[in-house]
Amino acid sequence: MQNDQNNQDIEVRKKFALELVRNNDDGFAAARIVFPTNLGAVFWYGNNWQSDEVIAAERDRLLKQGGEDLSDEDLRNKLVRALLNIVEDASTAPEDVAKAANAIGELKGLIHKPNPIFNQTVQAPRVMVVRSHGSNEEWEAKLRKQQDDLINAATN
Repeated sequence: MQNDQNNQDIEVRKKFALELVRNNDDGFAAARIVFPTNLGAVFWYGNNWQSDEVIAAERDRLLKQGGEDLSDEDLRNKLVRALLNIVEDASTAPEDVAKAANAIGELKGLIHKPNPIFNQTVQAPRVMVVRSHGSNEEWEAKLRKQQDDLINAATN
């Protein structure tokens, strides 16, 4: 029974360590997630568990892994928090602040990049196709007949 209780305690501590990593070392935010219904526990664990050996070891392991246990959204939020630290740091160069702010906007979906338009140029042949009118004499006869018909239609 004691061993089972000890395993549960270690699992709760590992969950707290994971939430510490997810919430940028905010002990109270981590405790609120691990103990959502017990406000007293949130304050006590938020203050006291950050220095716990099991939690510190698990937190260090997670950080060395580079966040492989984190979901895509958790990693995105972690990146946004790191970029916010850059933006809020007074010693950061203005161009770096602008780049970080732009990256935050892209990560949060505030900046929408237009879909690239694929223009495909179609080269049409530069040849004019003319139907054969036959021999020159036939063509001249057709034109004379057409002109005569037009003159007759105009005068009648």
